[in-house]
Formats: sequence, C-alpha cells, structure tokens
Amino acid sequence: MPLYLAFALFLTGGGLYMLMEWVWRGRTHPSMGLAGGLSLLLTVGVMAHVASFPWRVLCGTAIITAVEFAFGAVVNVAFRWNVWDYSDRRDALYGQICGGYCLCWAVLSALIAIFYDLFARYLL
Repeated sequence: MPLYLAFALFLTGGGLYMLMEWVWRGRTHPSMGLAGGLSLLLTVGVMAHVASFPWRVLCGTAIITAVEFAFGAVVNVAFRWNVWDYSDRRDALYGQICGGYCLCWAVLSALIAIFYDLFARYLL
C-alpha cells in the first residue's frame, strides 16, 4: 500500500472514530483518533488479502476489538486516564471491551468491507 494511501486511511479512520464517539457519547479523546486510524489501516490491509465477505467482517471485528482492548490497557489501565470503562456491563472483559460494542464493530466492519469493494472495483 502506498504511503499516501496509508496516511489517508489513518486520518480517515481516526477522524471518523472520534466523530462516532462524539455523536454516541457526547465526548471523545485524542487516543481514540489513534485507535480509529490504526483500526481502519489494519482492517483494510487485511481485507486486501481476504476474499469472502463474512471473513472480512469477522477479521475487521476482531481487529477493531483487539485495538480497542490494547488502547484500553494503555490509556485506561497503565496511564489511568479513564477514557472509558465497561466494568458495569456483564459482557465486559476487564472493563475495556464488551460484547455489545463487538456487535457494533461487526456492523462497522461490514460497511468498511462494502466500501473497500467499491473502492477496489472502481478506483484501483
């Protein structure tokens, strides 16, 4: 992937992730821009090598969830910035990820896969 495309994906993912969080929660944090950028960059990178739509959605969901968990371990646990906390949810893992948001990431991954297919078909 060319560097300019990776940079564009990173900025797009970061901006959209922060926008989604701001709309959903009414606030966001700069670390979420980094998490969103990395999530989109990794997801698109994997989708370039996975052919079937269901596997793309599954891979995207796993990537976004793993990035969220990793960033949560750093910003919430190590740095104690308390950006988010899902401890009150029964389906939470260490208060950093939860099943409900995994389903949201699955929907988001499906949208990314659709846009990736359109982009690859018409612009590459």
